[in-house]
Amino acid sequence: MSTQGSRIDDDPATETSAGDSKAPARGVRGLFHRYPRARAGAVGLAVVLLAGGFFLWRYLSVRESTDDAFVDGPIVSTAFSVSGTVAEVHVHTNQQVTKGELLAELDSDDYRLALARAEADLAAAQAAVAAAEAQVPIAATNSSSGRSAAAAQMSQARAAASAAEQGVKAAEARLESERANLEKATQDVRRYEQLVAKNEIARQTYEHAVTAERSARAAVAEAEQQVALAESRRSEAEAMVSRSAAGVEEAGSGPHQVEASRAQVRLAEAHVAQARAARDLAKSQLEDTRLVAAVTGRVGRKNLEVGETVQAGQAVLALVPLADVWITANFKETQIADIRPGQVAIVHVD
Repeated sequence: MSTQGSRIDDDPATETSAGDSKAPARGVRGLFHRYPRARAGAVGLAVVLLAGGFFLWRYLSVRESTDDAFVDGPIVSTAFSVSGTVAEVHVHTNQQVTKGELLAELDSDDYRLALARAEADLAAAQAAVAAAEAQVPIAATNSSSGRSAAAAQMSQARAAASAAEQGVKAAEARLESERANLEKATQDVRRYEQLVAKNEIARQTYEHAVTAERSARAAVAEAEQQVALAESRRSEAEAMVSRSAAGVEEAGSGPHQVEASRAQVRLAEAHVAQARAARDLAKSQLEDTRLVAAVTGRVGRKNLEVGETVQAGQAVLALVPLADVWITANFKETQIADIRPGQVAIVHVD
């Protein structure tokens, strides 16, 4: 028993339980005394914590961060320059496209017919210029008398016959174009008639098709009249050739007819310029039925489906050029005191 009591008196833990106020410190010293490596570990941990805290303070004291940031950039709105029905859509939302790539197409039948009509009108105008130019030397020759005037009249008659023949060809070309237009309009009416019976399209669309068919039919009738008129002029020109051959001794025209012929040439050339401009416009509108990418980027906000009717200038999709984007970051007023232009920024995108 005495041995045990002696061991208890020497045990530091027994002293701690006795309620001595210095017992915890003595207990720690006893722990470090019994385990010397624990003292070295504690000192090392304290050094690491102090060093880590110091470097963390140094790191955070010269940096600012925010989660209130987003990617920003320009948006290029894309639209057709002409109206029509969407026939093909070649892209989808978020698709990457390159500049000049075909995005969508409109039904181009009407624009092809318009181009054919414009080319026929241009051919007729060019034929009229050729006929008018032929009148100038003829009129100059007719200012003289005798056989020279008669020969000039014969040339004039032949030129008129040639021009009349060109007029017939031009009128027939226009008639063919109008008949093609009428055929398409008639097919549209038949197709829309079936669709409106099934309530698949608005009745207004069907009525517009009926109106277009009537207009096309009237245009065909007018073109037929123009053909008949051109053929009549051709007959008159041929009769004029016969009369000129018989009237060799007929007196020629005066100098004023030369100027009138030149004025006719200028007028015919103006008609050619007008017809060429109409042809170029029709060609441009036909090309505008194909929508191509104006920039390289990604497709966004696509409001375009096959069968949909779009108007000229109506935005159908947007392109976002990824080569020209930036980050908009919002900081608090207390964070911007030391922020300066040109400083490095690190961005993490989710």
